[in-house]
Amino acid sequence: MTADRLIRPLRDADLAAASAICRRAFATFMRVPDTQTFWADREYVRTRWRTDPDAALAAEVNGAVVGSNFATKWGNFAFFGPLTVTPELWNQGIAQQLMTATMELIDSWNVTAAGLFTFAHSPGHIHLYQKLGFWPRFLTGLLAKTATEPAAVSFTRLSQASAAERTGLIDACRALTDDIYDGLDVSAEIRSVHTQQLGDTVLLCSGDSLDAFAVCHLGTGAEAGADTCYVKFAAVSPRTYAERVFGQLLDACETLAVHQGMRRVEAGVNLNRGRAYQSMLRRGFTAESYGVSMHRPDAPAYNRPDTYVSTTCGDQPGQRPSAGRAAASQSSSRSTHRSYSSVSPMASAARASAATQRRKPRLGWCEYGTGPKPFQPLRRNWSRPRW
Repeated sequence: MTADRLIRPLRDADLAAASAICRRAFATFMRVPDTQTFWADREYVRTRWRTDPDAALAAEVNGAVVGSNFATKWGNFAFFGPLTVTPELWNQGIAQQLMTATMELIDSWNVTAAGLFTFAHSPGHIHLYQKLGFWPRFLTGLLAKTATEPAAVSFTRLSQASAAERTGLIDACRALTDDIYDGLDVSAEIRSVHTQQLGDTVLLCSGDSLDAFAVCHLGTGAEAGADTCYVKFAAVSPRTYAERVFGQLLDACETLAVHQGMRRVEAGVNLNRGRAYQSMLRRGFTAESYGVSMHRPDAPAYNRPDTYVSTTCGDQPGQRPSAGRAAASQSSSRSTHRSYSSVSPMASAARASAATQRRKPRLGWCEYGTGPKPFQPLRRNWSRPRW
């Protein structure tokens, strides 16, 4: 008897089953003995579904949920994952069906580029994604360090701003990422972390301008896991002394981690962003694993040597080994990560030219000070360093 298969939107009632499948698929792939309790301290399925329910897909066989996948739109750039299928049904083409539906959804968004981060050692993963137009590029390192109180650094926490102030700050974040990659917009990610109380966004301001920000997941129930601050996305404006500000941004994330009782800081960086990678190593981060980013089309996107950005962007959670994370099977349950994208060299040149002509939005609510503190409107003190 032929099984009745269906790819459909993932619903609220499916989340418990989909989350259990996600954990068990990763645990099985990584040969973790206790698949029932694996990843009990972190969540990927519910958090991503709540961010955008319309971009979550379920695979159903004979009326039961057997897998899922999640697409994410960051403005003009898209990625997907985690993609998982229950281990009992691996190698039966279910992941291929989920991917076909996922790519139809991403294509409907008319984004400039899309990407993913997957297992560099797995020909099966790479072959599947090449069939869909993704091409392997540089390695991406998943880095971590023990959280300690760093040198004093001034920053603002989005959670301490009023609703009106948050709107302005998020607009400034969008302008900053647009300077890095035309149309890149992580506003939905920032809002999701805030509304779901998954962590916080830290912002570095210089005068009335935004110089850098980082979206951080914190602890149990988020994508970070117990005792961990996971920097899901961080970026520095190309208009600043980027290397210095990037170091201050990492210090701000570490300060946030310490003040929230976290013991570790985790972050990812593509190795084509060589300056950012080297800067993280100098600040005590060590690589715990490497994967490969795959882009569609085959171009660098914002993975360029001059960009100071930290994200795995489509990372397979299983490649963050600090908590024994695991991923789904090579042919069916190909779990991918927060991904990367690409853009033509001509578009990159045009974007760089336009960036020199645009002015950053002016902010009247960036805070100076040492470490996190209750949010206060900016009181300009020009005697302070402006980085």
